[in-house]
Amino acid sequence: MIQATISGPENISLSEKVLTSVEFSMITPEDSNARSTDQYTQLILTGRIIPSVGSADGEPTVALDKWAAITDDKAEAYRNVAAKVVESGVVLREYKLPNAFVVDYQVDYSDMEGNGTFTLLVRQQKDRTRYVTVEGGYAAS
Repeated sequence: MIQATISGPENISLSEKVLTSVEFSMITPEDSNARSTDQYTQLILTGRIIPSVGSADGEPTVALDKWAAITDDKAEAYRNVAAKVVESGVVLREYKLPNAFVVDYQVDYSDMEGNGTFTLLVRQQKDRTRYVTVEGGYAAS
């Protein structure tokens, strides 16, 4: 099971029904010859866009579209992103990026049934990489 929450002016919850994968990366420039302070942390969330006409919660990926359109000069462009991977009642990993912003957001509606897919790439603010947390190996609540 994969879940993600994005906290900010508008909270976004992406359940296991929506999310299909999460990728976490800690990236150092390729021209580094030693461990560098010039690194960044990113999460890539991929999932399905599932119509939910008449749902009380609405379709959560609409909020991703809106967040992706916010420019960097606005405080609401930066949000708390948490992704959790749970298997057999154990949290394998929980990633938290407390100052994340959208780098890339792609939507594809080529599915013949009318459903679409999305890919969201977020990065932690570079000067706040030390606040990223990675946990795991404990019972899911």
